[in-house]
Amino acid sequence: MTGRIQSYKVEGFVESGWRLLAEGTSIGERKLDRFPPVSVWKVRLTVLKAEPFPALRKFSLYFDRGAAPPK
Repeated sequence: MTGRIQSYKVEGFVESGWRLLAEGTSIGERKLDRFPPVSVWKVRLTVLKAEPFPALRKFSLYFDRGAAPPK
C-alpha cells in the first residue's frame, strides 16, 4: 500500500481558522513531517491526490520535547 497517496496537507484549527501545518508529495513507511509547536483544537489530513485510491494505516501527532514552546 506504500506510495498510494501522492499529495496531501495537514491543517490545524488555530483560534478561529484552519492553518497549514505541513504538506507533501508522498506518504511512505514511517513518514515524518515536522512543524513549529502550535496549540490547535482540531487537526485534519486532506489527501489531494492518490492512485488508485488513498490508503493509510496510521495517522498520529506527537509533541517534540526538543522544540521551542508555542508563542
